[in-house]
Amino acid sequence: DGIERMAAVFPTLFTLVVALVVFMTITRLVESERSQIGCLASLGYTRHQIVSSYMPFTAIGCIVGGAIGLLLGHFFVGPVIYAIIKDNFGLPDGDPTVPWVGIGTALALIALMLLITLIAANATARAKPTLLFVRKPPPAGRKLFLERFPGLWSRISYRHKSTIRNIVRYRIRFVLTVFSMLLSTVIVYAGLALRSALSESNPELDDTMGPISLLLVVAAT
Repeated sequence: DGIERMAAVFPTLFTLVVALVVFMTITRLVESERSQIGCLASLGYTRHQIVSSYMPFTAIGCIVGGAIGLLLGHFFVGPVIYAIIKDNFGLPDGDPTVPWVGIGTALALIALMLLITLIAANATARAKPTLLFVRKPPPAGRKLFLERFPGLWSRISYRHKSTIRNIVRYRIRFVLTVFSMLLSTVIVYAGLALRSALSESNPELDDTMGPISLLLVVAAT
């Protein structure tokens, strides 16, 4: 039951991390090619053609990653974990089956990542070509709450002041970065806590769940 719950929860957390990374990567890629997108649009390329040109970046990464993950999980990780459990609990030998759940999840993940890419690329490609040739201005700055306390603000170094201003100006990017790091950290400590809790409650399970916890920590790191 514990392994089944882990198999449901942790892939979901990893999926959220991947979605955030893909969104931030594609957004930055598209923003860095604004002038190129404007040139293509002025030459007569449709928005659909421009947006679809970014799909291979996500598709190749997701397909290759999904294939490697399925092969490792089906032929290496799964058999190793089952062998450990079988030795500790005297279970019969398991027959290898087609990982339909993994294949279905991989296809759903690829579709989700492509949708995210479509949304991120379309946000820039729908702008007028004349606007795309002009560098996108940064968000307007405003007086920070800390600046209302001159004694405190004056003690902050210039580098840290610049960092604080960028956090406020690019709030969405900051939130997405922190959230992805937060999810990865949660997975790391969840794996460590799982092993620690099982070792204290039943030391015999340490040999069983230890490798699983270690895999989680390594993957999240």
